[in-house]
Amino acid sequence: MIELNVLSIIQFIIITILIIILMYEISKKIIIYKECDEPIEKI
Repeated sequence: MIELNVLSIIQFIIITILIIILMYEISKKIIIYKECDEPIEKI
């Protein structure tokens, strides 16, 4: 039981880290798109 719990905890940590990385990448892309859109609107 202890081994299963440790494995599930490790899985949970890995999944959360992956989600955080994904959110970071998505937010970076959104920021890049916003920066690209702003000059076009100004022109």
